[in-house]
Amino acid sequence: MEVPQVQYVDVVKQVPKPEVRQIPKKVSKPVTEYRERLVEVPAVTVQEQLVEVPTVQYEDIIKEVPRPEVQTVQKQVEKPVVQCVEKLVEVPQVTVQECVVEVPQVEVREVVKQVPKREVQYVDKHVPKPEIQYIEKIVEVPQIIYEERIIEVPQIEVREIVKQVPRPGSNMWTRILPRR
Repeated sequence: MEVPQVQYVDVVKQVPKPEVRQIPKKVSKPVTEYRERLVEVPAVTVQEQLVEVPTVQYEDIIKEVPRPEVQTVQKQVEKPVVQCVEKLVEVPQVTVQECVVEVPQVEVREVVKQVPKREVQYVDKHVPKPEIQYIEKIVEVPQIIYEERIIEVPQIEVREIVKQVPRPGSNMWTRILPRR
């Protein structure tokens, strides 16, 4: 939710100083009347549906396996004392070995699956919203109007005069030539 804050800013506007004459003028003022009209607009309702997502859960299984162990059993054999030539004879010795036989055994485990239940809580956060109000100040500025007028400025114009000296028996005349 936005909280409006009033912020004052000075606006300087330069306008010429006018001469104001007030003349009353009658103007018609429109009056607006409102009528309430109900328009049905489709509203979309969002319904959430639970979807199970499989997750891997690791369990430790202890499996007992027999470890074979060989034991030597001493067997007493009578040995007659005979004087004879010693001769070695190999006698077979029986060794008992155990073999592993797996017996299937059913273990029942109870699995508890926790599904999150979402609850949405809305918390209002106040944020300042700057609101600018302009105050108009009228500053009178002198208005300078430039008007041109003609002022004669004397300029010197140089012209060459060619003077011809008369010979006896001829007419005299003066000629002015412009300088280039």
